[in-house]
Amino acid sequence: MEMSKLFVQARSATVQIADGGLYHTKAVYQLFLNGQAAGTADTAVTSLYDLQPETEYVLSVRLGAEEVGQCAFRTARESYTLNVRQFGAVGDGVHDDTAAIQAAILHCPADGRVLIPAGRYHVLPLMLKSHVRIELRRGATLLLETDRSKFPILPGMILSTDETDDLNLGSWEGNPLDMYAAFISGMDVEDVVLYGEGVLDGQGDKGDWWQNCKVRRGAWRPRMLFLNHCKNVTVQGVTFQNSPSWNLQPYFSKDLRFLNIRVNAPANSPNTDGFDPESCDGILLAGAHFSLGDDCIALKSGKLYMGQRYKTPCQHIEISHCLMENGHGGMTCGSEMAGGIAHVRLHDCLMRNPARGLRVTTRRGLGQQGAQQMLFRREAAGDAQCQAAAVAQEPVQGRIVFQHLPQQAHALGQKGQQAVPVRRGSGRIAGPGEQGGPATGPHGGPPGPGTCGDADYAPPPAVPSRPAMLRGRRSRQPGKLPGQGA
Repeated sequence: MEMSKLFVQARSATVQIADGGLYHTKAVYQLFLNGQAAGTADTAVTSLYDLQPETEYVLSVRLGAEEVGQCAFRTARESYTLNVRQFGAVGDGVHDDTAAIQAAILHCPADGRVLIPAGRYHVLPLMLKSHVRIELRRGATLLLETDRSKFPILPGMILSTDETDDLNLGSWEGNPLDMYAAFISGMDVEDVVLYGEGVLDGQGDKGDWWQNCKVRRGAWRPRMLFLNHCKNVTVQGVTFQNSPSWNLQPYFSKDLRFLNIRVNAPANSPNTDGFDPESCDGILLAGAHFSLGDDCIALKSGKLYMGQRYKTPCQHIEISHCLMENGHGGMTCGSEMAGGIAHVRLHDCLMRNPARGLRVTTRRGLGQQGAQQMLFRREAAGDAQCQAAAVAQEPVQGRIVFQHLPQQAHALGQKGQQAVPVRRGSGRIAGPGEQGGPATGPHGGPPGPGTCGDADYAPPPAVPSRPAMLRGRRSRQPGKLPGQGA
């Protein structure tokens, strides 16, 4: 058995126990920290909490009386702890605790901790800042407000004063559109850790978010976590449940870790995708558990407008030791992938009940910008309906490799047509005109304006372009999207 450190900070650490198991380990192990009992581990990716800052630790993993693994680490420095109760948070589930928690976040010094102790905190959307750690203690639940009229709206596009640049704040299904602010939003933040054994409850089951979900009302529905042009962000241990729409959406961000998270929603909840990174670079998703009403994981890079304009692929993604228990797709690429998806490695995951285990989908006209250099290796499918498939409205270009998957996981095809078998251990999707390559079939038209399909964005008139700027501001270039909806 091998052990490795995935993440260490002042108050917590995540390790990987490689004993050949997928999401769960093959045995239940006893953990000891500096010789003291520290609980048990039955998952391949395991997190430790309540550590002390600037302390040397030796973690010993034992099976019975035998030590089978060990690793040492030192926790980081912590400057201050700001308890949200000191800022006026009540935690009774009724009082509005938004201002108190937001004040603690905004006043936290660099390398400080915002502590949210056990309790039920009723809040509106919260905003992150750089160089902060936010801990949700076990027993802490944040409850998102259900009245949409109280939510701020993040505009899809704001034109700069000199009309040379724009600011993209909101997004909906691959287009820059107005959206209600996420439960937790980050814009241009870096060096952030959101961690702990607490719960973020979006209360999508208690408001009207899941009703008439294809119709835009005020703005498009909020996410649970939206990271816009952020870097070096870690989310560890937190449970996300009952999201109004997509759960976690990193957006044009890089160097991210998502460790030991849980994402839950009812099977009939609409558009509650678990993890949807869009045009991101450098992500580790390890030890996550998904059970929800849509795709567990969906890698994206925008619809045609965003893909052609920014040309930013979703790339360098590693997904390991996750459990995709329920959902439409275990791991999906697309269909919003106009910027491309590349260098994806998914391995050692358990797909128990999703309708499709692995799925690569594109929209019409996006085949050339599609998936490249993808490796799916050593996945276990929990039932016969869990298959791998490439469902494309147009042939996908690139190399997709399947290794050590169940036999039923080897089928690639085009939407509306018979699947094309793929030789085990290879799996490059045949291009147009190649033997075994899917032919172009009939294409359905996009949904009308104001629906949750091809959403309703009409860019302002083009202005002279200049090199694209960082920090969410992008140079204006000609573009065309479906017309403005209601």
